[in-house]
Amino acid sequence: MDEFGEIYRTLFPQVYRYLLALCRDPELAEELTQETFYRAVKNIGTYKGDSSVSTWLCGIAKHLWYAHV
Repeated sequence: MDEFGEIYRTLFPQVYRYLLALCRDPELAEELTQETFYRAVKNIGTYKGDSSVSTWLCGIAKHLWYAHV
């Protein structure tokens, strides 16, 4: 889990900026970013390594955004 903590610290800003660009609402972007990382931890077993971790996280974020709208 320490490795995931490093991923969180490193990639949180990137995922947040991505979601902020989609929704234009800082509070919603923060909430969706938190949910993105929650889902990533919950489903880490589904990550196959076919893409970078940041791409995988942004994919989760995109699906959360679509579900929101």
